[in-house]
Amino acid sequence: MIASEFSSAVESIIAAPVILGLGDLKVLRTGRRAGHVELLLEDPVEAILWVADLQPHSADEVQIMRLVEHWAIIHGHRPCLAILVAEDIPPRLANVLAVLRQAVPLFIIEMQANGGAKAPRFRRLVLR
Repeated sequence: MIASEFSSAVESIIAAPVILGLGDLKVLRTGRRAGHVELLLEDPVEAILWVADLQPHSADEVQIMRLVEHWAIIHGHRPCLAILVAEDIPPRLANVLAVLRQAVPLFIIEMQANGGAKAPRFRRLVLR
């Protein structure tokens, strides 16, 4: 995914977080850092926070650690879920994420450019 496609995907999520397929969430805060974007979302009905980390290429160990660290900080104050969004989830990391899900309420989503269309495609992964 090239930088402009990633920026477009992020803007689509900020404008309508429902495209992630996780319900009608509201964006509370965004943070753009070198090579990734962090979002803090809220389910206004359930009063649960969602911490999301998005990056434009394959998921890696750094993204996982960053997400878990951010989740742990927020989770200490309010109920919180974690969302990892990347272009690809390597099989080696899928195994690690499956184990991690036993301790952290974690949703894994693959993000793909949609062939020039504005809205990217998101696919939620179910890990065993």
